Amino acid sequence: MRWRTFHWGLLLAVCASTALFAAPVQPAIDTLRKMVETRPADAIRVIHQHLDAGALAADDERELLWYLGQAAIQAGDDAAFAETSLRLGSLAVSRNDLESAPYADLLRAKRLLRRGQRGDGIKTALRAATALQLVNDPRVQARVLYELCDDYAIAEDRARTLPTCRKAMDAWRAVGDDFELARAEQVTGFEYFNLGDLAAAERLLRQTRQRFLDLGDKAMAGSVGDDLSRVLLASGAGKESLELSRQSLQRELHDGDARNAMLSRGNVARALALLGKPLQAMDELASAIETARRLQAHGALSELLVTQAEMAARQGNDGLAVRDYAEAVTLINLARASEQAGTVAEIESRYARRESALRIRQLQSQTHEQALALASAHIKAEQQDAQASRQRMLALVAAAASIVLTIIIVFLLVLWRRQRRHAQALRELSRHDVLTGLENRRACLERLSRLAAQAPRPAAHQHGLLMLDLDHFKRINDTGGHPFGDTVLHSVAQALEAGVGALGYVARIGGEEFAVICPALGVAECLRLAELLRAKVKVLPVDLADGGIELGVSIGVAMFDGQRCHDVSSWMASADQALYTAKAHGRNRVVASSAAR
Repeated sequence: MRWRTFHWGLLLAVCASTALFAAPVQPAIDTLRKMVETRPADAIRVIHQHLDAGALAADDERELLWYLGQAAIQAGDDAAFAETSLRLGSLAVSRNDLESAPYADLLRAKRLLRRGQRGDGIKTALRAATALQLVNDPRVQARVLYELCDDYAIAEDRARTLPTCRKAMDAWRAVGDDFELARAEQVTGFEYFNLGDLAAAERLLRQTRQRFLDLGDKAMAGSVGDDLSRVLLASGAGKESLELSRQSLQRELHDGDARNAMLSRGNVARALALLGKPLQAMDELASAIETARRLQAHGALSELLVTQAEMAARQGNDGLAVRDYAEAVTLINLARASEQAGTVAEIESRYARRESALRIRQLQSQTHEQALALASAHIKAEQQDAQASRQRMLALVAAAASIVLTIIIVFLLVLWRRQRRHAQALRELSRHDVLTGLENRRACLERLSRLAAQAPRPAAHQHGLLMLDLDHFKRINDTGGHPFGDTVLHSVAQALEAGVGALGYVARIGGEEFAVICPALGVAECLRLAELLRAKVKVLPVDLADGGIELGVSIGVAMFDGQRCHDVSSWMASADQALYTAKAHGRNRVVASSAAR
């Protein structure tokens, strides 16, 4: 009698729970999607609470799992991501839900792309998008366009990113969802930055930041502010970049958001370095690194350590630079190792417990005797596994005792050599452009800083700076494609190196823009060299199947005179202004700044 009463009570409790939690969760979903980007760990916790609460409609469960997967990718939670994939697959089978499997593919595509697997990631995303074309829902189609926009941006597919992102913005605008529209605008704005269109990037990111502020989402506005700060840094607007980063930092400190505050401190440090305040920059970096250590945020810590190493190297503190590079390499190796160790067991355990708790109510035939039998079999299997494990362990200990010391010594030697190679490789990579082999913007700024630290010279021996920009390079890319554009950049780089020779140094400082540093060459020789380089680029043979392409290059020249050009910023600004003048007066010409006349 008591056993029958217990079963009736259990049945009533299950029915009551189902009725309590079967209500729509759309208001919660609207809140969750705003948490995913800025507070992914909290989003995962809240989503689990909703999933654990009870029976859900298929649409609500799919939406919750979609944002669980997004938050898992953002937080780097492999266990939560695996749970999302398994449960979306289960939902597709158990409820015959046609959207669940393509949603899982969209999430897998994002994860593959974040891990550098571009081909597989884009292939998986397109497969999911094709399947979802059958869904006649404007929100679903807008979501697919946004995901493709973001995926192409991560894969650096410049030809497809911008057109797809514009379609995504139009789709969300038609749906009337300003939050998702702003997310699409943020990706589009940063793509303009990647394409070198700083004016368009700044204009769109400012608009997006204001849109998030109008929506009352200060956290996302701060995220856009960080992107805008990077654009302003590239534009040389260090002061406004510093102000934006400090605003983000102040808000994050007020909200107790230590992790994002740490990242904002890194941006503050970079802006201070650009403004010529290395000591303050190093102080901000030290604070950010201390927070990263406390939070055990190893990914951010390694990036901050590399930044500090670069600043230390510029200040001549080679000891600190080497230590920071070595620690960054160690953290990267540890992160890779931790991804492989213990994840499978954690994923299987977490999913098994959660799936059992959520699906148990749907089972129609499970008795107490079956549970006892399964438990007994499980215990017996564990005992057998434990006994076999002990026997194997004894054998391994006996065999390994004689060689363990040798293994430790070899391991330490290999690790030491690997760290040295990685540190050297990082230093080289941080100073050279991968495509052309020239020095990059960082190396160029270091050389300019060393020359600017010297006393001004007479006009005949002043240091010169040439800023070069290929004319109509977008037209070259549009005509021949980006691989052809890369070939043109490589040919131009070789021609510039041959033309400069021993007179100076050539660097690629971004996109189709180059710089030539001419120590102690003097005004007349700098102008002569600039004309020589312009002529060399002009006659470069650049051919396509349907005809040749005529190259041109605009060049701005500025001399370090100690007055108008008295530091790196003013020197570069003068050269840039001369370059813009050359562009404005017809391109393919040399223009000297007022400091070089």
